[in-house]
Order: sequence, then C-alpha cells, then structure tokens
Amino acid sequence: MRASLFIALRYVFSRKRKTAIHLISLISVVGISLGTAALIVVLSVFGGFAQLIEGLYDRVDPDLKITPALGKYIESDSLYHSLKGFEEIQFLSKAYEEKALFTHGEEEYVAKVLGVDSHYFQLHPFQDYLRYGSQFDPNNYEVLIGQGLAYYLNYSLSRRGAKAIEIHLPVDKDGLSIRPDQAFSIHKANPSGVFQIQGEFDGAYALMDLNLLQNWTNQYNRYSWLEVELKEGIDAKGFKNELQHRYGSDYVILDRGEQHAFLTRVMAIEKWAVYLIFTFILFIATFNLIGSLAMVILDKRKEIFSLQAMGANLRQVRAVFWWQGMLMSSIGGLVGAVLGSLIAWGQETYGWVQMGNGGNFLVNAYPVDLNFQTVLLGILTVWIMGGLSALIPVKRIKEMI
Repeated sequence: MRASLFIALRYVFSRKRKTAIHLISLISVVGISLGTAALIVVLSVFGGFAQLIEGLYDRVDPDLKITPALGKYIESDSLYHSLKGFEEIQFLSKAYEEKALFTHGEEEYVAKVLGVDSHYFQLHPFQDYLRYGSQFDPNNYEVLIGQGLAYYLNYSLSRRGAKAIEIHLPVDKDGLSIRPDQAFSIHKANPSGVFQIQGEFDGAYALMDLNLLQNWTNQYNRYSWLEVELKEGIDAKGFKNELQHRYGSDYVILDRGEQHAFLTRVMAIEKWAVYLIFTFILFIATFNLIGSLAMVILDKRKEIFSLQAMGANLRQVRAVFWWQGMLMSSIGGLVGAVLGSLIAWGQETYGWVQMGNGGNFLVNAYPVDLNFQTVLLGILTVWIMGGLSALIPVKRIKEMI
C-alpha cells in the first residue's frame, strides 16, 4: 500500500509530459473543486434559512409545551402545582386559546384569542417586539394584537378616535343553538399595543388576560396548555422524558422541535433533497476524473510493464492508479471546501448577495450557517464519489494495456 501510494504521489505531482493529459487532469480537479464549493455554499444557505425560521418560532415557543392527551382543556391546577416543585423549571405559564371573530368597523377577521397569565411575559419578552403601544392592562379590558391582525382589521393606534374592537366568542352550551345571536357572546376590548414577532403568529393571535378570557367564555379554572421555560443548562429532551414518564399518557409533552414537527421535517427533507441533487452534479463532474485516469493509464503503459517486471502484481498496479484518482479527488475536494467556506463566511460576515431591492424581507442578505459538519459532509461526499469513479478505469487496466 505504501509503495502504491508513493508512486501515485509521484504521478500526481510530477510534471506531465503531454499537455493534453495535464490539461484534462487539471479540468477534473477544477470541476470537483467547483462542485464541492457549490455543495457547501448551498447547504450553508439552507442551514441559514433553517436557523432563521427556528429563531422566529423560538420567540413564541417555550422549551416545553404540555397539552392534554384527550380533550381540549386541562381541567384542574393539580399539574400546574406539581410542576412548580421542579427545580429545573425557571418559569411556568398557563395559556388558554379560543377561536373568535374580530370586528372593527366594517372589517372582520377570524383569528385566535390567547389568554395568558403574568408569567407568560417572563417566558416571552413581548416588550422587545412591540411596534406600537404597550402590554395590556388586565383591569382595563385590553388586548395586545399582532401586526397582521391589525392590518386585517384596518386598525391603527395612531388614528384619532380609534374604536374598540369587538370579539365574538362561542358560547359554551350543552346543545347547539339554532339562533345565531345566541351562539356567540360579544365583548369589546381596546388594543393596548401591536406586536410583530413572526408572520404566522402576528396574523393569527390577540393576547389578553387569562382570567378575563375565562370569565368571558365561562371556562373557569380551565386552560389549553402549560408552557415551561427551563433553567439554563437543563437538557430539554431529557427533562421532557422524565416528565412524560412521571405523568404518563394523560398529557402530551412537546419540545421546540416537536411543536412544529411538520415544518422541521419539511426543512430536513428539502435540505437532503438539495444535497442529493448536488451530489448527482458532483458525480457528473467526476466523469472527467474517469477520462483523465484512463488517459494516464494509457500514457503509463511502459511504467506499468516496468512495475510488473519488478514483481508488482495486477492488484498493486491497480492500487497505484486508484490512489492517484483519490489524490486528485482529495485535492479538488479540499480546494473546493476552502473556496466554499470562504464564500459562505464572506456571505455570513458581509452579506454580499442581497435578498432583493424593495422587498419586505426579514433579513437583507441571504442567511448562512457555516459549520464543520457541512464542510466535512462535502469532503466525505467527494471522497466517496472520487473513490467510486476511480474504480471504473482501474478495473479495466488489464484490457487497456
């Protein structure tokens, strides 16, 4: 093996006697380099978008979310008081969600009203996301609405004489009423502020005091879920498993990734689909390597006969040219990894490529998440593709000479 590798190194780094073979080998290395660089850059950009989306959802998602396994509500405070005994928990908050019809003047929109307790704002610093106004006062029949909901209702805090919005909530009755005027209770509330956190959340929610919403809907001591914020350094998955084991199948406990499992799966599938596409492109680029190695083998027929005369068998001769193919792939892969990393780092640092002019984007430049795993994946892919491609001409050495 050492002798084969040494001879392969001499073939790769020695000056080629024929310009055509030298040029084809150089084209092979350049093609592999560009393919590797493109793979690393694209995967880094996809990682940047995934990180951006996860960051947006992290603003409104707790470390753990506990919902009832059956039914719509958690019926008692026993779970809440039990969880308060865990030292791992930093903050614990109740939330009660109800779908409602919002009206303001002639505008109407169906969204969700979320009743929250005072601890909710310790988990989620809404004061950092307020565009206008302030957080609601639970004693003044106030709500905090998202920017999307304010747009749909054509509501502006800066407008003089802005009317209160009306919230139409379903009445909880044992039977269905055939009279529409008895199916909903109507309540007026003044928006205290407008927040902007994440587009989907902004257009779907209005926040108000938990006790007030429970009174309006006659759902006393009921809530939809519990939100748990863990102390720094606590493993969320491990603590989640501990809670699930303790409280059994009565509750569903979700960590951040599981709260948006479908979105997480879609992003992972998209990333691996792009990886497979660029791996296929990289595989096509390695076809130059096949042609380059075939020409080198034809050019080195005399050297092959000399090696065989010195006692080298066919397996050792094949190893020489396989190692040459691997070395060419490695050079191309390493150069491409450096080039792709520099491009990704430059985009992450300086934002060379912008999202577009005049668009209402969350970020100005394409986001990038460059990490060691992405670079390593690119290099390993090149090695595998290079090794497989080099086998094709190497296996035919006996026929070629």
